[in-house]
Amino acid sequence: MDAAKAASIAKWVTEAGLTGMSELELLHGFCDRLVAGGLPVARVSIVIDTLHPIHEGAGLPLAP
Repeated sequence: MDAAKAASIAKWVTEAGLTGMSELELLHGFCDRLVAGGLPVARVSIVIDTLHPIHEGAGLPLAP
């Protein structure tokens, strides 16, 4: 994957995250774009740190 494609994906992730897209939709969209960019993805996992005083974070596994 070239730098322009990687920058395009990073821009999409940032913009999609700011729209309030759900974590699962964001993860699916990110993986779809990685695969379309030529990066083979078999399995991913994401961990989201939070500032909530009780919940320290969340995790989402995905096998595309």
